[in-house]
Amino acid sequence: MPNNNSVVDFEVEHDFPEIGFKKMFLNAHLIQEESDRPGMILLSIEDVTIQAEMEKELSKLKNPRH
Repeated sequence: MPNNNSVVDFEVEHDFPEIGFKKMFLNAHLIQEESDRPGMILLSIEDVTIQAEMEKELSKLKNPRH
C-alpha cells in the first residue's frame, strides 16, 4: 500500500468465468505491530453489483430518454 495509507472504496469491476460480472469496492487498512515484524493488511471486499444495477434502473426511470 502506498505510503502506508488506507484504501477506501476502490472500485473494481471484473467478469469472472463462473459467476459473471461483478462490481466491488475494496477497502484496506495497514495494521502495524509495535515490534520489528512487518504489519498486516486488513482487506474487505464488498460486492455492490446488485446495488449498482438497481441504481442504474432507478436512474432510467427518473430520466427516461425521449
